[in-house]
Amino acid sequence: MKIIVIGVSAGGPCTLKELFSKISNIPYPVLIAQHNISEQMECFARWLADNIPWKVTLVKNESKLQKDTIYLPTGGKDLVIKDQYTVMAINSSSGIAPSIDRLFESAARVFQDKSIGIILGGLGKDGVKGAKKVIENNGIVIVQKDAKFPHLPMTVKKSIPRVKGKKLQEIILYIENLI
Repeated sequence: MKIIVIGVSAGGPCTLKELFSKISNIPYPVLIAQHNISEQMECFARWLADNIPWKVTLVKNESKLQKDTIYLPTGGKDLVIKDQYTVMAINSSSGIAPSIDRLFESAARVFQDKSIGIILGGLGKDGVKGAKKVIENNGIVIVQKDAKFPHLPMTVKKSIPRVKGKKLQEIILYIENLI
């Protein structure tokens, strides 16, 4: 099994809605680190579930990984992959929650070359260290090159030459064609 991890900040809710409402097949579990909505994570999870055709699971402690399911942490927590079958929500270790770096690093550690990291729009640099770990473990990292807030994906792309840039529509097609 492969794992899809997504890091996103500014502009995330609308981008995630567009991404998942246009995907007809999600062949693997999808874990999302969405910045800036910690206090509203439960509301965001309900809103996302109401607007896309996929199961959205809010992880409070531990949850079993399943394909066709999108995972979000409860507010103020980071998502971390425990093993190939389990994701955990743990207390955040940084001022930004959930941490993109921590999610991507755990994907690289557990799934190694079966990790697919996607960086959507945002600000800051959370995600650079995690994306490097995914690439070092022969996983794939894609950044959104048509993001409304391009700073985060472009920072990752500039820091890691092997990262691929794709428009959102190309990311949708990429996810649908995963086998």
